[in-house]
Amino acid sequence: MRRSENCCANCGRKFGLVNYRHWGLRFCRKVCRHAFVARTAKEHLRMRKWFGLLGRGLNPVEHSSIAL
Repeated sequence: MRRSENCCANCGRKFGLVNYRHWGLRFCRKVCRHAFVARTAKEHLRMRKWFGLLGRGLNPVEHSSIAL
């Protein structure tokens, strides 16, 4: 995957007449954009699960000293 100003952020191909954008990144096709968004969503879900396992039992709302 090449990182250049004139290449797709997903596949590295050059742009045609139309390019698609997502958070400052440019993609050559809608398929590339959707694939990138799906892959990053999957990675973010995996990170949330990992950090959820690390913080299990340490919920600040449950262990707060302030009585409601």
